Amino acid sequence: MATSITGCVTFRFSSEANIREAFLKRTPVGTSLEDVEKFIESKGYGTHGYNKYENEIGSVRVGKYVSPFPFYTYVYVTWVFDKELKLVNIVVVKEADTL
Repeated sequence: MATSITGCVTFRFSSEANIREAFLKRTPVGTSLEDVEKFIESKGYGTHGYNKYENEIGSVRVGKYVSPFPFYTYVYVTWVFDKELKLVNIVVVKEADTL
């Protein structure tokens, strides 16, 4: 079963670039760190913890899917901010589970 960001983009069938674009629509460049945190909480992302630095909220696990059974692929997002704590970039990484 694939997880979705907004009900229209699924992680399993989307590239990292397409997932990034979907997140940029929800948290566009210029969004405050505080508003990004509210977005993360409102979607239930980060329940497995995430890293928060001076200008970055990183390694937020936003989804996973089976690929192929019994392994999973995890989808992580990092939001990067400037010195005024406004969003300047989003990085998406898919990480495959292996033996």
